[in-house]
Amino acid sequence: MSNKSVKRTAILIHAGIIFFIISFLLSLNAVYPNSTIQIIVFVALYYLYRRIYTYYLKYEFAKAEGARNVAFNDSFDIEPYAESIKPENTENTFFDKKRNEIEEFLKYCRKTGKKGNAVFVSLKWWAILPYAGGIIIMLTAFFASENVAHEIHEIRDYYAIQGLYKDKDYDTIIEKGSRDIETGSASVSKKYNVAMAHYQKQEYEEALKLFIEVIRENPGYIDAYYNIGQIYKKAGKLDEAKKAFMNVINLDKKAADAYYNLGVIEALQNNKQNALKHLEKAIEYFKKDNPWREKAVQLKNKIEKQK
Repeated sequence: MSNKSVKRTAILIHAGIIFFIISFLLSLNAVYPNSTIQIIVFVALYYLYRRIYTYYLKYEFAKAEGARNVAFNDSFDIEPYAESIKPENTENTFFDKKRNEIEEFLKYCRKTGKKGNAVFVSLKWWAILPYAGGIIIMLTAFFASENVAHEIHEIRDYYAIQGLYKDKDYDTIIEKGSRDIETGSASVSKKYNVAMAHYQKQEYEEALKLFIEVIRENPGYIDAYYNIGQIYKKAGKLDEAKKAFMNVINLDKKAADAYYNLGVIEALQNNKQNALKHLEKAIEYFKKDNPWREKAVQLKNKIEKQK
């Protein structure tokens, strides 16, 4: 490898690292378009680049160039060359170690006649990897950006809706969510939030339709089953309510609320033995400071006195 080859390889490596940084930033922009984050990432990547160059690549270039000079110039003076690699006005032992390492390496090359092929191969890999990495990152971002953007949108929606719930602005939740539901672009979580807004407004029929749609799309949506049970219970449809609460328990064996509601329903249907069994589970799984645990205890005691 001639000195020109070393310089061309160095240019390729620097260009490759710059390409990698630009690819990373473009990919980040596609996935998460936030200028502050991009500036922070750019500074971090540039700092990393400078560290890699200062503490590694610079010495690999020096090894490659020195090995070529040793191979083709018998009078090449190794010691001054190695000394010239060390930064001026520094007492850092790392640089001293590197300078000595280069000197020993070039002496080895001169003694054995080897040209430092391992160094050249290492540099060639450094000339390839940044480009490959940049291309892989851009392709990954291209395929992931739509999904990630959707997730970010969902997170923003979630916090916006939480604010509306806090203000009890259920009409706005319904209005915004219904538009997406009509266009078919609403996610399962958005449908659930709209259903909950209807529920809070005691619009149980509309809420029930949406909760059923939610579990049709996501059979594991436990909160939807629970609210379906509550709606049926309020409507006096106790058998349907029991099925909904049993679905909750099938998904979560420690769902204290579901056990409590089953206990209440069984008590209303005069199934005292089943009521006690469910209430015992509710008492077991409720936290001790939960006020509903005390209600479960009171109901259990009441049923036991009636036996």
